[in-house]
Amino acid sequence: STLRIDRIATAYAVVSQSVGYANGSVWIDTNNGAAGTVSFVNGVADNAVDNLADAVTIAAAVGVPDFHLFNGSSITLASNSENESFFGDHWTLALGGQACGGLYVEGASVSGIATSSGEEMHFEGCDFTTATVEQGHFDKCGFSGTVTFNTADDYDFHGCYSKGAAVPVFTKTA
Repeated sequence: STLRIDRIATAYAVVSQSVGYANGSVWIDTNNGAAGTVSFVNGVADNAVDNLADAVTIAAAVGVPDFHLFNGSSITLASNSENESFFGDHWTLALGGQACGGLYVEGASVSGIATSSGEEMHFEGCDFTTATVEQGHFDKCGFSGTVTFNTADDYDFHGCYSKGAAVPVFTKTA
């Protein structure tokens, strides 16, 4: 038998794969990331965004609850960050005077002021310089400088230590 074709339609597709929102996190790299808020394009592990504002926009759009920061990244909270989680290692967080009740932070160098509306902040493996916080839980954190506890709440420390040559100062104002 013979097959004769007068016309043939062809098409092609470009298929790319991404790591995606690995570990349920929007990824932030303030040193080598790129600006953008396109869901499932920006903020994925292999195309991190370069700023927190874009990351927050993406997280709201796709329903991803956490943020992962690349080593060496640095962010300042510019809006309330209640019940948000930030993961990473060797990155910098400035609390920016924001409401941070229910906040979870891992692996950051922390400074600045944070308030709480009754829920404790949880810090794990963080280094504190000069900071003011309310109602907190600190696991394996290093302290240098002055840390002020601003409310008459519980402050729990587990496996924490003095970091650097200077002795940390703890002040409780309430």
